[in-house]
Amino acid sequence: MYSTRCTHCQQIITLKGEEIQAAINEAEAAGRPHYEMRCPRCRKPVKIQVKMLRLKLPREIPESLDGRAAGEGQGEGQGEGQGEEQAAEPTEESAETGTRRSKRRG
Repeated sequence: MYSTRCTHCQQIITLKGEEIQAAINEAEAAGRPHYEMRCPRCRKPVKIQVKMLRLKLPREIPESLDGRAAGEGQGEGQGEGQGEEQAAEPTEESAETGTRRSKRRG
């Protein structure tokens, strides 16, 4: 989601993910470094730089991470057991180094 203000009437203009992608495609097709749209309130042109729109696009997950993330969620019993062992290790290491963890004492 990208929000900007009209430079003439100060109306807030918000573009959602699909609208951002469409604006980038339109500006690139025209060969311009900016996307020009009309303010819904005053109808004056508002220019938005394409590089600012690209920053607001949702990030894509690389394929190497997709496979790893999907593999962890498949084995429910195995994934939970491994996660508990990994969570216990940092606690032991922190005890050895002398750093404190917030624990309730009863």
